[in-house]
Amino acid sequence: MSLSTLTSFVSCLSKELSDTTKIFSDPNNTEFNALLLRWSDINKQIPGAIVLVGTVDDVVASVRIAVEMGIPFVPKSGGHSLWSTIGSEGFILDLSQLQELTIDKNTNTVTLQSDVLVKQANDAAWSEGLCLRAQLSPFGGLNAMSSLCGYMSDNILAAKMVSAKGHLITLSPSSYPELLYAIRGAGQFFGVVVEITLQAYPSSILKMSDRTVWTGMMLFQISQAEEVFNALIPLTENNTVPAAGLCLITSAPPMFDTMCIVVLPTYFGPTSDAEKFFAPLLALRPFSTCNSIPYSKVNDAADAFCVKGGFKCLTGAATPNLDPDVWMKVIDHYEALKLKCPNAALTCYAVEWTAYLPEGEHHTDETAFSHRDIKIWAELLSWYTDSKSHEEVNNAEKDVFELVHGTQTAEERATYPNWSRDDPIESRYRDANRLVKLKALKEEWDPQGIFTRQLL
Repeated sequence: MSLSTLTSFVSCLSKELSDTTKIFSDPNNTEFNALLLRWSDINKQIPGAIVLVGTVDDVVASVRIAVEMGIPFVPKSGGHSLWSTIGSEGFILDLSQLQELTIDKNTNTVTLQSDVLVKQANDAAWSEGLCLRAQLSPFGGLNAMSSLCGYMSDNILAAKMVSAKGHLITLSPSSYPELLYAIRGAGQFFGVVVEITLQAYPSSILKMSDRTVWTGMMLFQISQAEEVFNALIPLTENNTVPAAGLCLITSAPPMFDTMCIVVLPTYFGPTSDAEKFFAPLLALRPFSTCNSIPYSKVNDAADAFCVKGGFKCLTGAATPNLDPDVWMKVIDHYEALKLKCPNAALTCYAVEWTAYLPEGEHHTDETAFSHRDIKIWAELLSWYTDSKSHEEVNNAEKDVFELVHGTQTAEERATYPNWSRDDPIESRYRDANRLVKLKALKEEWDPQGIFTRQLL
């Protein structure tokens, strides 16, 4: 935005904001740059301003005034999104001071604001004897708990959202239920979600009285890859055992010059049962750290992937099965990428599965998330340090996707919605009726595309 527009915007906004809100417009300011840090530097831009809101009312005022003045903006909380960036024509609506969290043990629910991180939410629930199905909630939410209690979007019971008109509205089954449907899988395309209420579960859902989960790391030499993939086939197809996992093609630290296979298994139950189920992998004699640990510590191993800075992109797609021939070819592509772009050594290509189908009630209410039926996902984490490698890395991703899609037609392909805003909308929100409904809601609630042009 021009200097005069920025000055006018700041002047109008300052009159309505609380004392806890700060506005930064100097790109040389230390705090401005600290707030600008993101998980990935891909497409990172310098905004005209950063509005660090202190309250929900400040969010309402910021959105309303921005819309009235025609100034574009993007919301940002933890800074992990690839899309929480904008150039000098707009501003970042920074929600990182919205960190309130409350637990209602009578209803086993957790209500949290926009910047409460996964670990914070899990730890708070854990201290009250509860398990929270915390993950990237607005777009679905995929992890090992999916098979036990549904996807994250299934567990959103209510929300508060600032609309494109700058109104704070409460979403629940009895208040704007159509918008609650939309945000349970279609993310930030309808407004700024400032609060959600999540279903939590008694820790007994973990199937262990000591509230532990069997997990860890199995490290294999790359020469064992085909054996590992073959051993995984029956594990990924078994829907009767409470297990899940992630198999990565990656490179071993500290130099990241030696390729390897890493399996991150999860089992809900006794160690003896876990070791019996994963025996085909353990028989290959990997270096293993697997044991039973408190559920609250399960995500700690992912901290290394959460550091900010560098060029990172998580993408992926559904794959019909785990085909060893396909994944051996994926290894070839990974090796070729490392040769062409040594700075991309932190990249890893993976397959994740959650096949377990527990007896009893399942989530049956309809949401915008359209991938409940998919049990195996190919996940590509591209991670490089030189922006000149972007084209090579992107081309490698495309080649791997073509491999894992196999014989799938364009209509059969499915993309996890949190991983892309460029793949065909039909692959992100499958089912024609669902897409028609979402587009109609977008046209009703955000016809100007304040919150992206997605679905318009």
